[in-house]
Amino acid sequence: MTPLIENINNGKFLPVETSAISAKFATSDTKELFLKNLKVMPKDWYYRTNSVNYTVNSQGYRTQEFDSIDWANSIVILGCSTVFGTGVDDAHTIDYFLSELLGLPVINLGVSSTSVTYSLHNALILDKMYPTPRAVINLWSEYSRTSYYLDDRVDNKGSWNEDSFIYEWLKHNSNSATHAVFAQMTNHLIWKNKTAYYEATFFPSTAGLFKCEHLPVFDQARDLIHYGRKTNKAIAEKIANNITKELN
Repeated sequence: MTPLIENINNGKFLPVETSAISAKFATSDTKELFLKNLKVMPKDWYYRTNSVNYTVNSQGYRTQEFDSIDWANSIVILGCSTVFGTGVDDAHTIDYFLSELLGLPVINLGVSSTSVTYSLHNALILDKMYPTPRAVINLWSEYSRTSYYLDDRVDNKGSWNEDSFIYEWLKHNSNSATHAVFAQMTNHLIWKNKTAYYEATFFPSTAGLFKCEHLPVFDQARDLIHYGRKTNKAIAEKIANNITKELN
């Protein structure tokens, strides 16, 4: 039995590749890109004088240690780099703002570059091994991405890859679309009549396929690729407005 299958049987969330995560930089938000952006951004650019801090737990997730979480009294949010908060400080992530608004712990299970399958995997582990949270939030990634399972890890595959697997995966749109819709349907079945649930996406293609809300973007993060603190605060407010009644 492979280590990854053992992790599933033991109820562990998917392992996170942490080699590109440090206290000050993570994934696409690199020091090299920051120095490059400094040369082209205006003098009053926020990140010229404000740093970004990344705090992750021992599993590589941007939240507290799993065994210290009161899951039954928390909100869990799943997604890719927008949820992880690439390019923004710990105090400017969606989960931080949402926790401030609702007065509840919000557990960030976002992982950069991941797929709807990745979020489904962790949702199934969450349902199997942990008390049901007060709410579950899915901010879906781009639906054509996929998760390629290896013995001890998952490779996150998307249009940025150039290999035979992703070529075949993307060859017919109906392939990725069908897998994605099944992932969405499964999440609906998991959480139906069990807890408050909200889903949306930053990706127009996913919004069209899933018939869910397409979230607006107001600013950029430090890497000028991902979304910034103003966007994250607005999204947290939207989530709070959608689930507050169900929480009461």
